[in-house]
Amino acid sequence: MLCQLVGIRYARLKELLANELKNETQKILMALGKHLSKRLLQTSRKAGHLAFLDATGRIVPAR
Repeated sequence: MLCQLVGIRYARLKELLANELKNETQKILMALGKHLSKRLLQTSRKAGHLAFLDATGRIVPAR
């Protein structure tokens, strides 16, 4: 699976969404929101699992 990291300044994103990408703005924002909410849900579930595991379940035994 290929993974890429892309960065964009907020001012540039705002400019693109208002101009060149105006017709796609809703689709882009929905896709970003969907991705972020999925990541937040995964993080919340992991944190919840860690909170309810007993200490022996979280600690790797020394070998």
